[in-house]
Amino acid sequence: MIEWMNHYLLWALALLCLYFAYTDIRYQVIPNRWTHPLLLILLLWRVVTFEWTCLYGLIPALVLLLIFVIRPAAIGAGDIKLLAVIGLVGGLPIVLSTIFIMGWLCMFYAGVRIIRRQPVRHQFPLAPMIAVGYCLAILII
Repeated sequence: MIEWMNHYLLWALALLCLYFAYTDIRYQVIPNRWTHPLLLILLLWRVVTFEWTCLYGLIPALVLLLIFVIRPAAIGAGDIKLLAVIGLVGGLPIVLSTIFIMGWLCMFYAGVRIIRRQPVRHQFPLAPMIAVGYCLAILII
């Protein structure tokens, strides 16, 4: 039963990531009213069901949190919380794949802006890149 629930969680989060991508593009925010309860519920659920390996999915988010503390302009807090939720749902392989694909998409985005001779902004919405990276990661893995 838990395996089926994980499968549904993966795809439900994919739909939620699309919503987060929309809000990040439109309002430059990933709503805390979704990420905070998700983090709490998923963390409690992973602990109660003794799925300790999924907790390793928090490691990349903790590293990004450290970067955020040192240099707040480097990444948004909402992006870190979204990656933490992805880590709790999919585990370490999914979140690392998501970050890898997100990085390539960010470089592609910057490259397109350079080719079009548009200024490359230092801050742009990451949630769309995270959403695409996550959807590709769950299809690949």
